[in-house]
Amino acid sequence: MKTAIMQPYLFPYLGYFQLVHSVDLFVCCDNMQYTKKGWINRNRYLNHHKTDTFTLPLKDAPQKNHIVEREIAPGFEGEKLLSVFEHSYRKSPCFSENFGVIREILLSTERNLFAFLESSIQKICGHLGIKTTFGRTSQIPIDHTKQKEEKVIEMCRALNTSTYINSSGGRELYSKENFKNHGITLGFLVPHPFEYRQFQEPFTPWLSIVDVLMFNPVERIRRQLNHYEIE
Repeated sequence: MKTAIMQPYLFPYLGYFQLVHSVDLFVCCDNMQYTKKGWINRNRYLNHHKTDTFTLPLKDAPQKNHIVEREIAPGFEGEKLLSVFEHSYRKSPCFSENFGVIREILLSTERNLFAFLESSIQKICGHLGIKTTFGRTSQIPIDHTKQKEEKVIEMCRALNTSTYINSSGGRELYSKENFKNHGITLGFLVPHPFEYRQFQEPFTPWLSIVDVLMFNPVERIRRQLNHYEIE
């Protein structure tokens, strides 16, 4: 079985969905410590043809809390962020085809951060026809006090994983030799370059899946899901 284990992110970039698509089981980290650095509750989009950041505000909580223990701020209104996207992308070619799934996600009343992110990723996967099974790290029966590579290997063994796929950014974290010693093949997913016509040149890469959906029909995105290498 091919498995990937990743943190959930807010409207992640296309490569994240290629990773989900590449495996049989995609496990979201719910019992991992939340960190302000990274893309758990923020991402990038085009605002008046320039790169800008959107954020999911969170209630104050101890820094040590896990992702599943964090809550979206009471003052967050999905309608406002939806209006931001609508104002930015309403003239994009695929707005009418794909804006509905963004609307469904942002109008959710869910206020647990992990549940919101997990649901949003699964909704986009459904929209794109990705049929991968999802799981949560807290459901895997291992010693969760273990750290980093050792913990990932233990989860893979508990799941009877034959091949573990990680994003290319994991090269600095994981050793193919260590995984091989436990009977697991480790691979890193490297997406092929994917450029598309935005409002103007030059092309702005690595934006949220929101941007991809606004400028590309679903069928083109589905084809692109298979355009990657495993190294």
